[in-house]
Amino acid sequence: MTLDEALAYPWVASPKDAPAGQFVFETLRIHERDRTPVRVVSSSLVMLRGILAQGDYVSIVSRHQVSVEIGAGLLTALDIPLAGSGRAIGLTHRRDWRPTRTQESFIGFLRQHSRPEPENTP
Repeated sequence: MTLDEALAYPWVASPKDAPAGQFVFETLRIHERDRTPVRVVSSSLVMLRGILAQGDYVSIVSRHQVSVEIGAGLLTALDIPLAGSGRAIGLTHRRDWRPTRTQESFIGFLRQHSRPEPENTP
């Protein structure tokens, strides 16, 4: 399925200020179409899962967020490349912060299981 084919289906979209919503509204410019496919705008993951599981709706959501439904065969992930949809997720802390043992362990886990930082990052 292509993105244009997916746009023929009704959509559930995240609000414009959420990362997925920004992509839908700013990159896909979905609201500028002659007839928008967006039928529901909601930030509720419970609502999104329910609507997607009940009918032929399309949305942009992290596969991780619907992995249980995909694993149970309730949802199908469409293999549609979305150029420019990636986003960086990082960790910020004060310069003089000293983590507890538990925090240090958690940060170690994150580093072990994340992709390496790009070399051109300041």
